[in-house]
Amino acid sequence: MESLPTSEKNLALILGLTLGLALPICLVIIGSS
Repeated sequence: MESLPTSEKNLALILGLTLGLALPICLVIIGSS
């Protein structure tokens, strides 16, 4: 087992992209409400 398997790298990338997209959307929704 390596320190960071490919699956964990992909999971971290997906989580990072999800947060990067979700946070601005949440801010827009909160700001427009």
